[in-house]
Amino acid sequence: VPDMSVEIAEADIVVGKARALLEGMACGRAAYVYDWNGADGWVRPERYEALEADNFGGRLGSGRADPARLREDLADYRPEMGLANRDLAVAHHGAHEHAVAVSSLLADLAPRRQPVAGPLREMSRLVSLQWRSQLREMGAQQEAQALRAREWERVSALEAERAGLLERLAAAEAERAAEARHAEAERAAEARHAEAAAAVADARSAVAEARAAAAESRVGELAAALAGARAALEEEAARAIESDRRREEEAARAAAGIAEARALATSILATRRYRIGSAIARPLDAARALVDRSPRGR
Repeated sequence: VPDMSVEIAEADIVVGKARALLEGMACGRAAYVYDWNGADGWVRPERYEALEADNFGGRLGSGRADPARLREDLADYRPEMGLANRDLAVAHHGAHEHAVAVSSLLADLAPRRQPVAGPLREMSRLVSLQWRSQLREMGAQQEAQALRAREWERVSALEAERAGLLERLAAAEAERAAEARHAEAERAAEARHAEAAAAVADARSAVAEARAAAAESRVGELAAALAGARAALEEEAARAIESDRRREEEAARAAAGIAEARALATSILATRRYRIGSAIARPLDAARALVDRSPRGR
């Protein structure tokens, strides 16, 4: 891992032992002592001295943690544990305090009373150069760390922007899919409506054709009936004309007969016999009339 501080900054809890716990405490994170030797649990201010004396090695006698104990211990996590651990790390593990302690230890061991013969100036110059190079190295590391942090922030921002874009893209895809389904439903509805309208139109056309056929058949029947009526009228007119002609012929024959009868009657009246018969018949007719009027005749 190039820089553990970046990884630790992404976590809430550091689980481990020894230096791993100190790095987590320096980064202001809650620290849980856990190793194959045993699990001593959370680092707290009241337990710090005992845990630090064991080098956070998990050998205080707590024993290994089973799943039930781990669940119980992790349930006690509080975010403010990290702030307390940061204060402990600064107070007991700062570089200045360690340098002072090491210097005191070296001074107490066996300080030389006599100056050591040797190129002290050159050594001082080399130590100064090494110190300055180390300072430059530390500055470069800090700058690189800051650059990595800024790059990480930029990457995080880009990831967040990418996630937002993906979310917007998914929303747009969902909206497009919904619009496509809606359009497809509308097209299907329009197609069904068009099919229904076509079916209605076909039915109406069939009805109209049937009515036209019936009308044509009716027209044919009426034409046939009219032709029959016309033929019957013509036949009746012919019979009437023939009857009139016959009546005229009969009237002509009757008129000829009447004329002939009149002529005959005139010729008869003109004869002498007719006159004598009439003279004889008149007294007889008068006597017959008297007899008819008498009671006996009645």
